[in-house]
This record gives sequence, C-alpha cells and structure tokens, in this order.
Amino acid sequence: DKTLRVRARLEDFITEISTQFINLAPQEIDNGIQQALEKIGNFAGVDRSYVFLLRNSHADNTHEWCAPGISSAKASRQRVSIESFPWWKSRLRRLRIVQITRLADLPPSSQPIKGLLQAHGVKSLLAVPMTLNKDLMGLVGLESLRKEKTWSKDIISLLKIVADIFIN
Repeated sequence: DKTLRVRARLEDFITEISTQFINLAPQEIDNGIQQALEKIGNFAGVDRSYVFLLRNSHADNTHEWCAPGISSAKASRQRVSIESFPWWKSRLRRLRIVQITRLADLPPSSQPIKGLLQAHGVKSLLAVPMTLNKDLMGLVGLESLRKEKTWSKDIISLLKIVADIFIN
C-alpha cells in the first residue's frame, strides 16, 4: 500500500513538472528550473539539488536549491575543469549515472572528486546526465549533507525524467 502511494505521488510530481515546463515562456525557464529543483529536493528529502551545464572543458553550476540551513555551493562551482576529475568525467561521458551512497566506498581513482565533495560536506550524491541527441550537455544532481542516503529506483527515475525535461 505504501509503495502504491509513493508511486502515485511520483507520477503526480512528474506530471506537475512536465505540465509546468510545457507552458513556460522562454524568459521563465530559469525560474521554472529553480522551482523544480526545490520541489525535487523536498520530494527526495535532500539538502541540495542543482544543474551543471558543460561548456567545452569545464562545467558551471547554473541553478541550485538548498534546504533551509544549508549553504550554497554555487559560487565555488563555476568553471570547474572536467579534466581535473577523471573518474567523474569517465562516468558522465559514458552517460552513466553517478550514484554515491558513501564517500568512503569510492575507488582510489576518484580521489579528486572525493576531496571536493568532502570539502562541500557531501555525504551522498546522485547525478544524472542531461543529454541531447546522445550528447552530454550537463547534469542534474542531488546531494545529502546531513546523512548518508541510499537512492531508490523511484528517485533515480524521477531525476532521469527531470533531466530530459530540463534539457529539452
């Protein structure tokens, strides 16, 4: 019964966001993304949700929502060199989801990204590639700073759908 209620809430949530973006004027898209990130963050029970767009060899954190009491990391996440994080770059370039439940479980090759996440207080992370015609354009991410989090299939599916909505 609980699973059905969660599934129904998820479907309602996806419908709401899809409908919102279908009706947005171009000048309202940034605000729409910001509102959607807040809804996603609250729905997923995370501390931070965001969008990064790829621009040549670097990425920019273009949109961010933070839960009350959580500091923004957006200003320090501009012009981030993709080459500095080979483990992360490899996963995203292959259009793979980056799913981190515990930073301690990351492989030794991920040390640069692990250090950056630790510096920002991240305990768990989920990042989904945003693609257009199978080209990587950016990512949508969720971070938990207060506790380690296991990412459910429903939250992963939600983030994939939202990534498609945002990029389109």
